[in-house]
Amino acid sequence: MRDETARPASDPSRPGSDPSRPASDPSRPASDPSRAVDAAKALPALGVFLLMPPTITLFAVLADVAGIPLIVVYMFGVWLALIACAGLLARRLAPLHDDDATRRDAKR
Repeated sequence: MRDETARPASDPSRPGSDPSRPASDPSRPASDPSRAVDAAKALPALGVFLLMPPTITLFAVLADVAGIPLIVVYMFGVWLALIACAGLLARRLAPLHDDDATRRDAKR
């Protein structure tokens, strides 16, 4: 029986390891705020893309969902999803904003 715990995570002979992928950096927190900032910047662009006429016309067919035209369901679904994503991002970015405000107040 081999001892798998003695090898580092990036050991190529270890089953399931990927040598091209670096081991996670323990100094970086799991919830990296820069990823949330990037997502907050990309969300409006995604919303514009999903609500542009070329994308909407894909759903402009004679189909109903519970008696409601598919295009209406799509538009309100995208709208609701964008609001939900913005709310989640705002919650995740709130501590970052609070830290900035605290530092600004401390400088005064």
